[in-house]
Parts: sequence; C-alpha cells; structure tokens
Amino acid sequence: MSFEAAGLGVVFIGALRNNAEAVAHELQLPPQTSVAFGLTVGKPDSSRSTFIKPRLAQSQVLHHERYGAPNEETAVARYDKIFLGRVVS
Repeated sequence: MSFEAAGLGVVFIGALRNNAEAVAHELQLPPQTSVAFGLTVGKPDSSRSTFIKPRLAQSQVLHHERYGAPNEETAVARYDKIFLGRVVS
C-alpha cells in the first residue's frame, strides 16, 4: 500500500545534503555514510491547498555529452513565471 492510499502525504527534504556532515552527526550515522535526502510522512491538513511543484521540462535538465540545452533562457523564464505565480508568500 502506498502512503497516498493510506491517506498520508510525503515531502522530500533535499536540503539535508547542504550540511550533510552535521546531519550525519545528529543522526549518529556510522562512519563513511552520508545523507542523501530526508522524507517526512504525515496526515495532510485538508484545510490547506496543495499543489505539485512545477518542474523544468526534461529537455532542459537532461544533457548528453555537454552541458546546456537549446532555448534554455526562454524555458527557465517560462518556468520562473509559472513557479513564482504559484508560490504562496
């Protein structure tokens, strides 16, 4: 059964990598190990609106042989307009 099927929600916490050494110390991880991400699980608050965070198109983030994508500036500007229009301040 999935979390969603059980009425639960999940949020990935990728920022743990920003201070992986401190997180590993706090979690008392064994030597030679590191944190890749965190995952929170809980019951969503039905009174709060949720949405799936928009992502850049795969053609803009998947690169072959060299970094860069055609029309990258236009795609990022379009993404920013969509994303920033949905962010709740």
